[in-house]
Amino acid sequence: MAQRPACGSRSVSPGAAQSGRRQGDTVALPHKPGDHALLWNDETLRAPENFGLSAEWASEDAVGEIPDRYRAHVLGTNLSPALRWSTLPAGTVELALVVQDPDTPMAGAATHLVATIDVAHRDRLEDGALTKGSSPSGVVLGKGGIKLGWAGPMPPKGHGPHRYVFQAFAMQKPLDLRTGFRLAELRDALAQGVLGRAQLIGTYESR
Repeated sequence: MAQRPACGSRSVSPGAAQSGRRQGDTVALPHKPGDHALLWNDETLRAPENFGLSAEWASEDAVGEIPDRYRAHVLGTNLSPALRWSTLPAGTVELALVVQDPDTPMAGAATHLVATIDVAHRDRLEDGALTKGSSPSGVVLGKGGIKLGWAGPMPPKGHGPHRYVFQAFAMQKPLDLRTGFRLAELRDALAQGVLGRAQLIGTYESR
């Protein structure tokens, strides 16, 4: 695992040269929205970074490569990774979880997951818990893009490694969102007040 850079308001490079299209003597690089496009950097959602979020391949202190088994499958099942959280702020009843790719060549960060998790008597999620059709009781899946639940990484070939930023927000009241909710709905619901937050970064490159 590599040391994790903070995905704060500063832009963080994905750490690899990006391929581009040569026009005369200049190289036009693909547009990248950068870290400012992450929900994490929404000024209305600022809160202490006061709990931990980890996976078997990464921790809050170290970036890790997302294993191939969690990559996107257009027609098949998108298996979501197991996650674990620790030392939640006192009074937390629910987590909101968002996964975004700030290195996409799209106009904004690509959203790969939006979900809420009832954390009563639960400190982790197993493989597949954020996948459509296999989520346990207490997990509500939203739509980040066209898929309900986890949509695995599938960056363009030759575009270098992309970062997938897992952003968790601790809430003291249930958000009461329904299955299929969108990122904008979650953002509005989070505005009622965030107790704390945590971040985990995984990378994936299509070869």
